Amino acid sequence: MFLQQQRSKIVHEKGEENSEIPDKNRAPAIYESKNALKSNFEEKISAELKSVIQEKAEEAIREFIKKSVKKYKELPPEKIISALSKEEKEEFPSSIFSEKISSLEAITKYFAEEKKYSYKKISQILNRDERTIWTTYKRASRKMPERVDTSSTILIPAAIIASRKLSVLESIVHFLHAEKKLPLSRISLMLHRNQRTIWTVESRTKKKLLGNE
Repeated sequence: MFLQQQRSKIVHEKGEENSEIPDKNRAPAIYESKNALKSNFEEKISAELKSVIQEKAEEAIREFIKKSVKKYKELPPEKIISALSKEEKEEFPSSIFSEKISSLEAITKYFAEEKKYSYKKISQILNRDERTIWTTYKRASRKMPERVDTSSTILIPAAIIASRKLSVLESIVHFLHAEKKLPLSRISLMLHRNQRTIWTVESRTKKKLLGNE
């Protein structure tokens, strides 16, 4: 009798222990469910983290551009190039200019049509108001529907336009003459402007720069 009672007690205790162990058929489903929840949570966190990083990066880039423009705006155009030599800069070919449109219109048209940049990005590159860029491009497209010529290997940095110290034409002429060492006669042909006009522009630019030294 005593042995039977002990045997019954052992069987009962064993049954309680087994009741705490998950059913073998149910366990994989439970673990898969937990793993799925964990995976979804990690994906959500990863997506949110990427979004935050991207926003911070864009904010940092915008701040960098503002500081760069402020830092270098008092320098002559040719010196800005040296100051930004280690920084990535946008450029445009010297062949984009035409007698049909202004210099700024040609540059805006190039970045919008050839580079496929948004008005916002062009405005940041050239340090202009976005509405000005929109108006400039629309006017350029109306005056000259055809694409600009991009064949020239002589490239002009957009940083000299962003400085706003000189006019667009003054910046371009002075860069080509002072930095690229091109004669004014050749510059007039490249920009499709009268040679006398180019000479006057460069002379005026030199006076401006000397007056600020």
